[in-house]
Amino acid sequence: MFIIDNDGSVERVKRQKLEDLELKERTDLQEWIIKDHRILGEDEELLIVTSEYSGFENTLDRLDILALDPKGCLVVIELKRDKADKYTDLQAIKYASYCSTLTAREIQEEYREFKMKRGEGELSADEIGKYFANFLEDGQITFSEEGWAEFDLDNRPRIILAAGGFGLEVTSPVMWLSQEFDVNISCVRLSAYERDGEYLIHGNKIIPVPEAEEFMTRRQEKEAAKRKSLRPRKQAYLDLFTKISNKYSMINSDWNGRKPLARNAYGFNSSAGDSGLEYIWAYRRETKFGVELYIDTNDQNRNKEIFSFLKSHRDDVENEFEQVTWDDMTGSRAFRVRVSKEVGYAEDLDEAKIQNLVEWGVQAMDRFRNVIEPQLENI
Repeated sequence: MFIIDNDGSVERVKRQKLEDLELKERTDLQEWIIKDHRILGEDEELLIVTSEYSGFENTLDRLDILALDPKGCLVVIELKRDKADKYTDLQAIKYASYCSTLTAREIQEEYREFKMKRGEGELSADEIGKYFANFLEDGQITFSEEGWAEFDLDNRPRIILAAGGFGLEVTSPVMWLSQEFDVNISCVRLSAYERDGEYLIHGNKIIPVPEAEEFMTRRQEKEAAKRKSLRPRKQAYLDLFTKISNKYSMINSDWNGRKPLARNAYGFNSSAGDSGLEYIWAYRRETKFGVELYIDTNDQNRNKEIFSFLKSHRDDVENEFEQVTWDDMTGSRAFRVRVSKEVGYAEDLDEAKIQNLVEWGVQAMDRFRNVIEPQLENI
């Protein structure tokens, strides 16, 4: 870097290591990026959700920074003060896999806790929901009864590795993952300078190179569109859950339904036990349909306690249903108890199969609740 004075004189400013400048990874570099993520060479807006995130099940790992982009894709940001070590990419991939199970509500709750810890006030669910809705490009976002924004998260988080330098042991696998498997992963080289007691930080994206970035982005978007096939499938979800809602309201006087969304899951809160317990009709893995209890009280220890209690009485559920899954949702704060069956893709079902599925879904939900509710009241 060079400084050009008004008189035309040229002064070279030598690049230095952050370590030599006595700058810290967490208290300096991380804080600067939280205040302005453009240090990373990112032109696109990012919403910083949290930092030092440790909400992963059965691990003490901490993710440096978790962000969200306007397309609804989580962004895992891993920082190294100086040269990235040979495990940096693997560490970030591990974090991305953990974050792939997070829900829209969970990241909004993390954002609220993040703001409170930073002394920026306690925000309501309604305030946060509106903030996220305004940030995201999706113009059809709805809101829960509590005020949380309801939107789809991409299950393939982006990864940004930022460090003072990168060796071949990192750049080689990053290029391979990016080009062969369309993993959205980038390397940003951070350069530090000091002049007259002031610091200058420059982020230069070295992978993908600027000339190839637009091509790679288009390729990834094309593959994402192919994977999701969103329009026909979302419409099929909406049609199915609308019919289930209408049918369930006819046979349950206490039904407190809400308008179904074009998503793969639709449910309602439990009337027993803690808040944050929700019964759901859901499509999982695209071809399995079922009913489930989603457990998220905002307290991971409490979630685990409820899940463990129910699992200790598993015979009650497993005597009633054949296919029961006890899902600890590794990497997430939540837990799930699911009863499901293989039915095929929602958009491929004819009217007769849909009607049979509605009948099964309504009956299964009643049977499932009759088994689970008494247990919840005893916890």
